[in-house]
Amino acid sequence: FYLMESKSKAKGILKKAGSYLQENEDHLGIKWDEKVIDEHDKTRGMAMKIDEPKTPYEIKSDDEEEEDKDDETPEAIEIKQHLSEADANARLNAQLNEKTLELLSQKLEGGDKLKDDDDDMTEEERQRKAEFKKKMKSHYKGEANAALLLKKKYS
Repeated sequence: FYLMESKSKAKGILKKAGSYLQENEDHLGIKWDEKVIDEHDKTRGMAMKIDEPKTPYEIKSDDEEEEDKDDETPEAIEIKQHLSEADANARLNAQLNEKTLELLSQKLEGGDKLKDDDDDMTEEERQRKAEFKKKMKSHYKGEANAALLLKKKYS
């Protein structure tokens, strides 16, 4: 009998849906005191006046821009001259590099062979030079082959 009595008196831990709405009904939104707001608006006025200066930005006309160009300082003119010289030098360097690369590629390909100082060399020096070129080519071919083998191994 004691066990049954304790079961009927035990309360569940979950609340019923209706009780939750009743408890939180006061907290569902903001309540405004309309009367206080109306009184405040009457004393203050409905619109606020903003006392800020206007933005000082003015759009320049074409005439003003031309005047600014005429008023450049000697330092600014000198800087512009240096920049234009630097651009010209950069273009000349690029042309020189292109020509140098063309000459080197022709020399390496063996196309139009450039005149080396072969005329001044003895027969012995020419042979050593030819041997050196053969060894150099085989060395670089060997490096390329090794690189290919490594690629195949790790891919």
